[in-house]
Amino acid sequence: AMQVDVITEDNSRLEIHASGHPAMEELKAMYRWVRPACAIPVHGEFQHLRANARLAKSVGVPEQLEGKNGDLYYIAPVKGIRRGAVKTGRLGLVQDKLKKLF
Repeated sequence: AMQVDVITEDNSRLEIHASGHPAMEELKAMYRWVRPACAIPVHGEFQHLRANARLAKSVGVPEQLEGKNGDLYYIAPVKGIRRGAVKTGRLGLVQDKLKKLF
């Protein structure tokens, strides 16, 4: 079994701050440590997803899948994307009735 030290605000000598979103150098380190066969960025604006995919490529991740909201990712037996497979958009409450806004 692996030994893991968990550092929390309560047991750290230094102040800890995390935004929940990694910086570029942190993402590069993660890709280098994990060495995935494929990167599939899935959270953020399109520009962030593309930047994440390009960053993965720059550190040696051999394949990247770039999708958009509503795309369906296939990871086995063959990697790929089915575009627009799921309806997406925003829902809002207009005069006590649920309506699709986009």
